[in-house]
Amino acid sequence: MPYWEVFTPVGAYTDDQRQALAKAITKACIAFTGIPAFFVNVRYQEMPESTIYLGGEPTKNFVRIVTDTIAHEMPTSEERAACMEAIEDAIAPHIKDRGFDWEIHLDETPIELWRVNGLVAPVNHPELFAQWVKENRPIPWEVPV
Repeated sequence: MPYWEVFTPVGAYTDDQRQALAKAITKACIAFTGIPAFFVNVRYQEMPESTIYLGGEPTKNFVRIVTDTIAHEMPTSEERAACMEAIEDAIAPHIKDRGFDWEIHLDETPIELWRVNGLVAPVNHPELFAQWVKENRPIPWEVPV
C-alpha cells in the first residue's frame, strides 16, 4: 500500500482533475512496483487560505504530498531515486505543468506493521501475490508457519 495525502489550496482541483491525478499516481505505482491497483490510496485535503505557510509566509500556490509506502521496499539509493523520478514524472502534468509549487516525501513502513482486510499481504509469495494483482482485491490465505 502506498497511501498518498495530497494537500492543495481550496479549489485548486476539480473532481475530474483529482481523479486524473489519482489515476496517474496509481499507474506509476503499478508500473514501478507491480502492486495491485487497490493498494494505492489517494486522499485529498483542501487547505483554506492562510493554512499553508512557507518560510513563515502564507502561500496560495503550494501542493504538499505525503506518502507512506509499505507493499514495496526500496533497499537501495538507486531504487529510491528511480522511484522519486517515476513519481515526479507522473505528477508533473497535474502539478508542475499547472504552475504549482510542490513538495513530496515518502516514508517507508515495515511490512510487518500492515494488514489488508485483516490479512498479511502475500508480497513474499509470488503465486499468491499474482492472484491479488490479477483479481485486484485481497484474497484470504494462511501465512505459512
